[in-house]
Amino acid sequence: MNTDKTVSMLIGKKIKSLRSNAGYTISQFARLTGCKSEQQLYRYERAINKIDIDTLVLMLKKLDVSICVFFDQIIDEATEIQKEADGNNVTICLI
Repeated sequence: MNTDKTVSMLIGKKIKSLRSNAGYTISQFARLTGCKSEQQLYRYERAINKIDIDTLVLMLKKLDVSICVFFDQIIDEATEIQKEADGNNVTICLI
């Protein structure tokens, strides 16, 4: 299992979910966050391109989401995926 790709995928899916739940279209959110284009945001949300930390922090601020809570959820989801893949009780460390 490729942990790097899994975490990028989870981050992208989470950003998309948060954006949608906040009522932003991809176009609106790209403009709001200064994303280069709608296509770039689309690529982040689908883990085609990895999102840089500065952009991620800005997106979370615009969505009024705690960075700590966001990463706690990502770590929990990644750990569950890893457990299912390995059949073991493995913890993923993102440090």
